[in-house]
Amino acid sequence: MESMSVYFVSITYDFVSILSQLAGPDMP
Repeated sequence: MESMSVYFVSITYDFVSILSQLAGPDMP
């Protein structure tokens, strides 16, 4: 169950990271 949570968080983080790059290139 915990590994599933970590996996989901990892996917979410990558998704947010991509969105940030698309939304604002100057954003970190």
